[in-house]
Amino acid sequence: MEHIFDQIENEIVRELFYFLSCERVSKELQSFLQAHCHMFEGDLSDLTGEQDLERFALYKEYTALLDGHMREFCTENGYSAKEVYEECDRACEKRDEEEGESLTKLLLNMLIAASEYEAFVVNMMTFKRIEIVKAEIARVEREQERLQDKNARGKSESKYAEDFVAEEKTSFESKYERPAARSRKK
Repeated sequence: MEHIFDQIENEIVRELFYFLSCERVSKELQSFLQAHCHMFEGDLSDLTGEQDLERFALYKEYTALLDGHMREFCTENGYSAKEVYEECDRACEKRDEEEGESLTKLLLNMLIAASEYEAFVVNMMTFKRIEIVKAEIARVEREQERLQDKNARGKSESKYAEDFVAEEKTSFESKYERPAARSRKK
């Protein structure tokens, strides 16, 4: 099965996205998001006002992390930062001429946006909402399991109780059967 990045014609850009999506890099970026998303309360209208210095410091930390990975990619693959930038720019221009929006352009725009403050805040707020939803889903799943276990135990307990009641009823009826009913049986 073809990977989505295989659709990217430009070799350097394709290699860049494979690198950024590798387990080690993506885990590190995700760990950063998880560790700091709690700082991003509110909604998108918060972007129009004065910004929190702690948020801005996190943004700088994130861009440094992303820049470090970009430098690592360049070093590992023997590219200069300028060369990678030019190839990304060329890939966007080529796609504009051919068909307008493309996967390559979309991915590059996302990468560029990740280095802009407003996009960073939106990503953090979105990530926080996703984490809240994941936690709620996990809570609901745990509750469903608990209820299923309880129902399974309840069914076996209920079956036992039904059998017990049926036996006791039969025993009671045989011991305390009304006299008229006994005489009819004879």
